[in-house]
Amino acid sequence: MLSRLRGLAVVMGWCVSATASAGPIKTIQPKRHSRIDRWEIAPRVGAVINDPYLRRYLLGAGLSYHPSEIFHVELGGDFSPDLGRADWKPITVELLEERELIASISRWTWSVDASFVFTPFHAKANLFSRIVDLEVYARTGAAMIHTEDDPETFVDPNAASSQATQSENHPAMIAGGGVRAYLSPNTSLRFEVRSVQYLETFNSASIQKKNYAVPSLSAGFLFPTDRADR
Repeated sequence: MLSRLRGLAVVMGWCVSATASAGPIKTIQPKRHSRIDRWEIAPRVGAVINDPYLRRYLLGAGLSYHPSEIFHVELGGDFSPDLGRADWKPITVELLEERELIASISRWTWSVDASFVFTPFHAKANLFSRIVDLEVYARTGAAMIHTEDDPETFVDPNAASSQATQSENHPAMIAGGGVRAYLSPNTSLRFEVRSVQYLETFNSASIQKKNYAVPSLSAGFLFPTDRADR
């Protein structure tokens, strides 16, 4: 028993010595970056995941100005190519070709947006033996969405009522939030989900409310970059 206690004491001594040689562990560590009075450009990719008829993939970018660490404003834009029938989901093919029904189908082709972003939560995480700054943020703002109705879904594509609303711009409201991880003082990765809501007129007759969920992944680059690490 005495020999076991001696062995335990030796092991504890080694642990204390190793901890002391490694230096003190900081419970609260400073941020490794500063955004105050800096700009940020963030290319992004995303998708509309709850369109019942179409697959819509978005490619865009945002430009932000950070007057403080917790508030910033952002201007952005997205583009989604028209791939014709390649955009159709299986349910769309079934409705239009097999059952010969009519569906109200329109494509989100491009958009511009302006939003106000609030970042109230900051944290740190150990990612692959590397300390990473994490932030949780929320956004709200407005957008202009351009849509194109699919002429293959019209009873008469040449009718004046069909052509009048085939191409439209829609004022929209956006709201959402996400998580940002800083890989360096000037570079970050961001995942967020936005809700985009607007009213759309289809075939000059029916008015529909659209509420799309848009997850996106982006990379942020702060500039100017000649800032010292914190």
